[in-house]
Amino acid sequence: MKFFQNKPLIRKVRIRVLLLVLASIVAVNFIPGGKDCVRRLVWTCMGISFPTELELKGSAAEMGTEYGNSLKYSIKILSQIYVKRILCSGDQNKFDSCAGKSKRLFSEIDPAWTEELEAIARASGTDLDALLIGNCFLDLGLNTAACRQIISSENGKMLHAHNMDWDNLGGFGNLMVTVLRRNPDRDRFRTVSVIFPGMLGALDIINEKGISLSFNQLGNSDGKSKMPIFIKMRDIAETCSSFEEAEAEIMSLPEGMPFSIGLADAGSCKSAVFERDMGLGICRRDMSGGILTADNSPWHGRSMATCAVDKIAREKNARSVDTIIETLRDPQVLLECNIYSLIWNFKDNSFLIACGDIPAACGKYREFELFHSDPGEF
Repeated sequence: MKFFQNKPLIRKVRIRVLLLVLASIVAVNFIPGGKDCVRRLVWTCMGISFPTELELKGSAAEMGTEYGNSLKYSIKILSQIYVKRILCSGDQNKFDSCAGKSKRLFSEIDPAWTEELEAIARASGTDLDALLIGNCFLDLGLNTAACRQIISSENGKMLHAHNMDWDNLGGFGNLMVTVLRRNPDRDRFRTVSVIFPGMLGALDIINEKGISLSFNQLGNSDGKSKMPIFIKMRDIAETCSSFEEAEAEIMSLPEGMPFSIGLADAGSCKSAVFERDMGLGICRRDMSGGILTADNSPWHGRSMATCAVDKIAREKNARSVDTIIETLRDPQVLLECNIYSLIWNFKDNSFLIACGDIPAACGKYREFELFHSDPGEF
């Protein structure tokens, strides 16, 4: 008990653990010829297979402060290594340029988003400019990535699954998968989202009405964007109670990066994939035979016969949790850079997530409660 009351000692232990993690990541990524075997050894020894869970409520500033205090070490690591060293190549001029573009982008959206991000920066002791870039880097055209997505419907039950395939954020992504539960106080819906520390928006999100959104990238925006896409996904989930409302928001998005957004409404069992390719408007693609899939290609108006995700999902009739997991693990679907694998199951008030291993979908899926019965219960 004395150990847990000794804050200086706890701080020293945390620092040593972080240094061990950093040393392990260096070994995993930079020792010649040792990458594969060392990666497996490090991940096995660390044994991290649970996502971090964080519950926030209150105003934008209050949620940002709690967020920053709770995840400060993870936020600092990703800001220093992923944003500054990888996205900006350790180039101060590039960093300053990206920060300027990010500030202009944030200046054109609801000030509450900036207020929340500033609170995160203060509470975590992190450079605000790095957080701004981290929340806009895809919109600025700083990176490209791949993902896999399946939406299924059977007997009034809708499942929404997503393999998040990324570059593992400099070697830290699979260690920092975070589930955020938000209960805002400004007439917005409760949400559950999966993020990485420092993100305001979401990669995957579902609200208390059963509206879920997942993101796949279709290309590079070359910096032409007027709304950070991850933040817009959260905004839609917090404000839309029906498929039609969410669809209207997606279809009216301003100019921005190419995407494939899966939208599902577990209440009405309606779903669609919305694709925006470079130079084209936003197109809607509907479910067929109880299955809807997406990868990193625009399929609107084309035959999906050559889409591996769609082919395997239909071969396995992926309309149950077990068959969806089989599909997400299939060698023709699974990528080596799979950081986490997620299945929203609104009807059963649960979600399953696999993380920690790389690729994540090969590991164990763990089930969590989605929404607490009491909106004020944390």
